[in-house]
Amino acid sequence: NYFSKKIKLIDNNWGRIKGGKESYRKNKKTFDLGRKIGLKKLIELNQKNTFNINKIHLDKDLAYFIGLWIGDGFTNKYKTHYIIQFIGHKNELTYYKEIICRYVEKTFTIKPIIKESLIGNFIRVNIYSKDLFYFLTENIGLPKGRKSHSVLIPEKIIIAEREILLSCIAGIYDAEGCVFFDKRKSYLKPYPRLDLHMLNLGILTQIKKIFDEEGIKSSWANISNDNARLLIYGKENIKYFLTKIPLKNPKHLNKLKKQD
Repeated sequence: NYFSKKIKLIDNNWGRIKGGKESYRKNKKTFDLGRKIGLKKLIELNQKNTFNINKIHLDKDLAYFIGLWIGDGFTNKYKTHYIIQFIGHKNELTYYKEIICRYVEKTFTIKPIIKESLIGNFIRVNIYSKDLFYFLTENIGLPKGRKSHSVLIPEKIIIAEREILLSCIAGIYDAEGCVFFDKRKSYLKPYPRLDLHMLNLGILTQIKKIFDEEGIKSSWANISNDNARLLIYGKENIKYFLTKIPLKNPKHLNKLKKQD
């Protein structure tokens, strides 16, 4: 009882935080100057990374980019600079470089900046552009800031050609989908399952409706007010899904090859 009243839980990185605060206290002028220089560079990037919005047309590649953003993206304005960000696992570094960064450079003439986390196993793909920020939020209709519980497939994509809509769903699955193999003894072979789990019942409802229209067999699981799973069971159903939904992320494609 004596010791339990004197114990408190601390974060794993408490020493790094404490050291950082102490370093800042001792070197405040240097840190503040560094922040000013960093902010200036971000502002310059925002001003430099411009493009002609009128030349950008909604196609399959843009729809896929938007779908991936819906799953793993974030966008916001911080005073004088604007950011579009994707967060992925470190083992997806090549995928982000070859698929996402190459697309951004080709389409918007903007070079994303990739930052690898020193602590966790994730990467951040940062795109600094005022023009792209407003293109995505005002022209396409994506939300600013936190969006995981409320974002929907934009109306412009819903009413677009079918292959554009299905490419957007592919981006969502490449960001948020999971491939599992049930290895219980009741199955002669590992039984594949494609799982889309999101804290957003609205967008899962949109996707379920589209699947029904396309003849893709899917099932609900664990439905609550803001949380559900959309599941596709079995080798044949997943094969048909892949004929409609053009996945690009190797983390899924390599796993799905095992079912052949």
